[in-house]
Amino acid sequence: MIGEITNEIVSQCDGIVDAENLQAFQQIISSVLGKYNISEKNYEIVPWSEQVQKGYQMFFVAKKVEGLSDKSLQYYKYGIDRFHDFIKKPFDQVETDDIRYYLAYRQTTDRCSETTADNERRVLNTFFSWMNSEGYCPKNPVYPIKAIKKRKKVHHAFTDVELEKLRDGCKKLDSRLSQTRALAILETLLSTGCRVGELIGMKIDDLSVNHRSMVVFGKGKKERRVYFNEKAFMRICEYLEERGEDDSEYLFVTNDKHRNQLQVGGVESFIRELGEKTGVRKAHPHKFRRTAATTALKRGMPITDIQRMLGHASIETTKIYLDLDDSDLEYQHRKYL
Repeated sequence: MIGEITNEIVSQCDGIVDAENLQAFQQIISSVLGKYNISEKNYEIVPWSEQVQKGYQMFFVAKKVEGLSDKSLQYYKYGIDRFHDFIKKPFDQVETDDIRYYLAYRQTTDRCSETTADNERRVLNTFFSWMNSEGYCPKNPVYPIKAIKKRKKVHHAFTDVELEKLRDGCKKLDSRLSQTRALAILETLLSTGCRVGELIGMKIDDLSVNHRSMVVFGKGKKERRVYFNEKAFMRICEYLEERGEDDSEYLFVTNDKHRNQLQVGGVESFIRELGEKTGVRKAHPHKFRRTAATTALKRGMPITDIQRMLGHASIETTKIYLDLDDSDLEYQHRKYL
C-alpha cells in the first residue's frame, strides 16, 4: 500500500521535483508513511435520504427565486454534481477533509487552475451553507477552507494602434452593411463599456437621441443607463440607415433577410476573427470593456463613475479592469511629487 501511494505521489510531481532529487524525495515519503497504518477509503455510492434529495432540489429552486440566470444555475449544478460523482457520499455526510481531497485532486491530477479550483470551492461553499441554514445538512464542511490564492494575471487593454487596426479591418468586410454594423459594434463597446450580453439586448426604441444614451440590463437583471460618444452614435446611425426598415426591435441583428437578434457567440466569433485578420492578439468583446474603463480613468473620470458605467456592485471589481503601466505612474509622480 505504501509503495503504491509513494509511486502515485511521485508520478504527480513530474515537473515539480527535479529528476536528480526525485529518488531522495521518494525515500522521504516512504519513511514518513511507514509510521502509519494506512487503508484506502471506501467510496462506494451511498443512497441519499429523501430529506437530502429534497434539499438538493430545493437549492436550485431557491436560487432561481433569488434571480440567478439559467447559465449560473447550470454552472452551480455542474460543479455540485461533479463533486458528488467524485466523492460518492450523501451531502449530509460530507466532511471537510472530503472537500480538501477533492480540491487537491482537481489541482494535482486534473491540472485545473487555481482560479477554477477556487470557483469550485465557492460553489460548494454556497451550496453547503444553504443546505446547513435550511436544516438539510448538520454543518457546512467548506467553511474552514480558506480561499485558494490565485496568480494575478495582467490583462491588458487594447492599444490605440490595435484599435485602429480593428477599425481598418471592419472597413474591409465584404459588404457595406457588414462594415457599418461592425464599426457600430466596436464603437458601442468602446464608448459604453457594456458586456456583450448587454450589447445584444439593446433595442432601437430604447435609444435616446437627445441624450445619446440607452438603458441596458446587466447581471442580476439590474438596469443602468449607458452613453454613446459622438463617434459611436454616428456609427450607429450609419448602420441603421444602411440596414433600412425591418421588423426587428433589436439594435444589432444578423445581416440575412430574417434580421434575427445577434447572439453572444456570434459577437465573440466576429471579434476573434477580426483580431486574427488584423494581427491583433487576444481580441475579444470583454477586452473592449477593459479598454473603456482604462481610457476613462486616464482621461480623468473618477473611479466611482467608472464603477457606475460598468455596472459593478463593488469598486474592487472595477479596479481589476484598469490597465495602467509604469508610464502612467511616472506621469503622476512628476505631476504631484
